[in-house]
Amino acid sequence: MHRIDLTNKITSKKTGPRTKSMQVLNEQSNVYFNFANSLDSGRTRQSYEFCIQKFLNHYHIDLETLLKLPQQDISNLLIKYLVEMKISKSYKNQIFSAIRHACEMNDVILNWKKLKKFIKSEKTGNQSSKDRGYTHEEIQKILVFCDQRIRTAFLLLASTGMRIKIRWNESLNWESKSSFGDNIKIRPVNFSTEHKNMLSNLHTVISKRYLAIDSKHDKLLTSLRTAYAEELNLKKEQTSYSDLLDALRLALKGYNIE
Repeated sequence: MHRIDLTNKITSKKTGPRTKSMQVLNEQSNVYFNFANSLDSGRTRQSYEFCIQKFLNHYHIDLETLLKLPQQDISNLLIKYLVEMKISKSYKNQIFSAIRHACEMNDVILNWKKLKKFIKSEKTGNQSSKDRGYTHEEIQKILVFCDQRIRTAFLLLASTGMRIKIRWNESLNWESKSSFGDNIKIRPVNFSTEHKNMLSNLHTVISKRYLAIDSKHDKLLTSLRTAYAEELNLKKEQTSYSDLLDALRLALKGYNIE
């Protein structure tokens, strides 16, 4: 069993006042029951609820009332939203998927192939002529809506700068190494066979005081403080921000300390 405590203070980010939204999802209704209980993942449900609430609040209408409208009226509302809202294409896809799921689970059939044609890229206020990396705050907001697999993949992309199209759809050869220019080298790591060795290496690095972590990385420090393992098998349900700890032990894999 391993417990590691590196900090005694966790800071929380202060947020400004929020505008109160109308109640658009009635959790006691059959419409909501069909929508929520047909989703496999709790995170998908959370993401879909967020997207639907944004859409419904825009029109000041609740979900039950929306689904009682004529099909053409629902289509027109969705088209207008997709065309006029200055949000990213990926965000539009999320909202589209959430609304489609709510409709289909309540037997409201629309011409989804036609509606999807209105999802186009938009220039948002966050875009500039020069690319930049995500801030820590932006990454945390994105991770809220990701399951464990997507969180790990996203953290890999954010940490390495690797683009999704780089061999993303190819099967991995765990014994090979790939190079993309002088600065990017990719070494696939099989977590299912190497996770214990990586955790042992992380524990050694920390025990020998070879690792220093800035206090601004409070969630990573919290993860290390709450880390719990049995026979080098990390108990993720008892470890806070376990995905950050996974990213750290993966990053330290190249440093074998004995």
